[in-house]
Amino acid sequence: MKRLYFGLLCLCVLRCNDSPDSFSEKKRQSKSGDSVPAVVVEDFLVKTGQMGKAKIGMTKAEFWQAYPNAKDGVVMIEGEIPSWDVPSEEENGKPILHATYDSDTVIFLITEDTRFHTEEGIKIGDNYKKLKATYPEIKITFAEGYLANVASKRYSFFIEGEIETAQDKEGNMIPVNIGEQVQVKDISTQ
Repeated sequence: MKRLYFGLLCLCVLRCNDSPDSFSEKKRQSKSGDSVPAVVVEDFLVKTGQMGKAKIGMTKAEFWQAYPNAKDGVVMIEGEIPSWDVPSEEENGKPILHATYDSDTVIFLITEDTRFHTEEGIKIGDNYKKLKATYPEIKITFAEGYLANVASKRYSFFIEGEIETAQDKEGNMIPVNIGEQVQVKDISTQ
């Protein structure tokens, strides 16, 4: 009987160690064939209109309740835009995420933190080939840099690297060749 209890206790300890904190060791195959974490950590998950605990439409009170360590800040997107920033745990580290707002309501979320990833497994540092394989409907636009937009998910990925462009009939810059080294630099949702 003591062996049975000991065996159950050992099983419980082993299962408890099988927590989301150890998700990096477990992998599954994504649609594009790359391995991605099997367990998705909610605090760093990007969904349509949501990034971690932050959601589009949240009030200031709701945002600051979800992130009590948040601070007032500024995001540099076509000028200074006021934001609520969630600071990194590291001293002088980049903010984990920025939430821009209008009339005390979150309207846009953006991150450069490599721990964030979409439901489909796309994260900062992934290459354009993986991004395109995951979201075949992606459209590239130019606005102070190249944005890869997924309208159905309301995601935008700022991409950097070697991108050959041309002008269309209206004078807009359009990509004609995207190099192998082009990578995701930030993820945003609105």
